[in-house]
Amino acid sequence: MKLPDFIESASLNSLRSRIKAPLSFYKLSIVLPAPQFKRRDPPPPPPVLIPVQGLDVDFGSISAYPDGTLIFDGRRVLIHIRDVADHGGRTHIPRFHISNCRTLIEMKSSGRFEKYVVAEAEDGNFYIRYNTGPLKITKLDVCQNCLENLAWDGFFNQMSKNSRSAIVSKFSPKRFFEKYPKSLHPVVPVYTSATAPINDYPENWDQISRELKRQLRYRCQQPGCGIELSEELKNFLHVHHKNALKNDCRPENLVCLCIGCHANQPNHSHIKSLPEYKTFVSKFQSSANF
Repeated sequence: MKLPDFIESASLNSLRSRIKAPLSFYKLSIVLPAPQFKRRDPPPPPPVLIPVQGLDVDFGSISAYPDGTLIFDGRRVLIHIRDVADHGGRTHIPRFHISNCRTLIEMKSSGRFEKYVVAEAEDGNFYIRYNTGPLKITKLDVCQNCLENLAWDGFFNQMSKNSRSAIVSKFSPKRFFEKYPKSLHPVVPVYTSATAPINDYPENWDQISRELKRQLRYRCQQPGCGIELSEELKNFLHVHHKNALKNDCRPENLVCLCIGCHANQPNHSHIKSLPEYKTFVSKFQSSANF
């Protein structure tokens, strides 16, 4: 007696959809082509007049010291997002962090902490890459949640906007390190400003995404959706990076999402302005969960 294929069972898949459980792919062992990246040029030398102390720090991992500051390899450090993406024509300039604030805690819990890199710059200048362009030295402001976490100069988020702005504008990493000397302890970004790989798709991304869609049978893996799309409709099926790192193409970091579910992911609302999204919604309106 041949057992039924539980993955292809229409009744079981209907039940999974009703209880918002993901479709079962447990029998599948996803094997994808190895990512192929462009050879990275060494980072440009910094201008002579701009201090570069600590920008090329080697580090293993980061932890919060009992006083709330960030520690790497026995030293207090600053961290910031180095690669800045353009979301629908909008570019958000990041803040640098001096403590284990609620922003970092949220990034850790959502698996997006590896977007950060370590720095020890004392003048507020940091290396930033816009999209896939060259590194540029940019003046960044300190994170206000960090200031509140350390009660720096009496800062708290319920202060007036002018009072908060005044403390932010007066803040300097040099003064911070005078109060909290660079000093001990270890979980963290894996890269420094100079060594972090470019957060961009590998050159063979089309091949990787096509193969994942094929192996997952052109189904959206969002719980509660599970819409099935044929190969002819695969342009409505996207491959999403869970941790937002485009260069991390491990099967466990990739998920197939229909364009409707993809548009509901953090920082992906710009997808809703695409013609394909509007076509998809009109075509699958009756079964849409978005």
